Amino acid sequence: MLYAVINAFAGPPLSPSALVVQPGQNPQWAEFNAGPYDGSNDIGIAVGQDKNLWFTDAGGSIGKITTAGVITKYPLTLNNVPLYIVPGPKQSLWFTEYLGYIGKVSLSGAITEYLIPIPNERTNGITIGPDRNIWFSEEQPGAMQPQIGRMTPAGKFLTSFPVNGSGLLAKGPDGRVWATEQNRSDLVAITPAGQETHYGGLTEPAVDVAGGPDGNIWFTENDYVGFMTTSGVVTEYSEPSSLGIDQLAFGADRTAYFTCELSPYIGRITRSGSTQFYKNPFGGQGLGVVSGPDRNIWFDEIGENIGVFIRLVMTVNPSSIAFTSVGQIQTITVSEKHYGGGWTATSLNPAVATVTQDSSNTFTVTAAGSGSTSIDVADTVGNDFLVSVSVP
Repeated sequence: MLYAVINAFAGPPLSPSALVVQPGQNPQWAEFNAGPYDGSNDIGIAVGQDKNLWFTDAGGSIGKITTAGVITKYPLTLNNVPLYIVPGPKQSLWFTEYLGYIGKVSLSGAITEYLIPIPNERTNGITIGPDRNIWFSEEQPGAMQPQIGRMTPAGKFLTSFPVNGSGLLAKGPDGRVWATEQNRSDLVAITPAGQETHYGGLTEPAVDVAGGPDGNIWFTENDYVGFMTTSGVVTEYSEPSSLGIDQLAFGADRTAYFTCELSPYIGRITRSGSTQFYKNPFGGQGLGVVSGPDRNIWFDEIGENIGVFIRLVMTVNPSSIAFTSVGQIQTITVSEKHYGGGWTATSLNPAVATVTQDSSNTFTVTAAGSGSTSIDVADTVGNDFLVSVSVP
């Protein structure tokens, strides 16, 4: 298997005290208490169709928080621990429960719980598959007999796929579901028909996985963040040790943000491996993370708080371009509040599309040949945005 390991930092690993906010970013933070704290950590957070943030409360409920910080809790009907949560079909969100159930919560807070038809199952990750069914990882106690389970939005359980891995899941851009494998430095991809392909080359077992806007599969490890092509080529970027890198999500700027379980930082990494760390002034370490409807980064903190990283976001219009023939042109415009510098734009594949600068904040993209690529628009303080381009 082809793979490359690229060190994002030269020399010995940086200590957390060396991580500073990049000049010019001026991020702000907010924190909302979702307590009382019961000794368990909330690890799942997602955006609902109602534009609120929904999170799992390990104390036995599903929480909803508005962007203004108003929190409502909806208790489970059973004594169980909800884990991960995703928006699903039919104006609802779906979540795993540790002790053998899959749950659904409506936007009004009505909870329905479905018992997995295999005794003693334990669940973990969850996603909505390319077939619009609910996919989840499951196993027997002691990490035995790992499987990928599926069920319809109507609550009917489908045939499970025996897969050597029961970690977190994400729908990939290639029509497959991708999963981390516990205690193995691999990712596994599963088709809707159940065919699995394992891809190695990771330095450590992956913690989280997500389909990226660049068409790759992004993942976190304890000390690395990286991406894998859908054919299995790996690029890793090493990060300062002892951060405990956890989950990741893509922001409104189409860049990956990740939480650190052992240190109070939110990380941001570009496709080229440039990483900035932002220190949470409230001191909370992060777990689940999602890009909110307000374009900010929302995350579960260890304990019983919901944190918000309020970021100055670079805006590029349009965010994607679909040409109908070679030779066509399209102008893209860049803006960024409270930023006084300039921007650059680079085509990741000039054979598909080229880009030239017209003014300080406008660029012309020209269709050069058939295929798909991205235009990487960047400022001078570490932000970038990938504009997807397709040419028939």
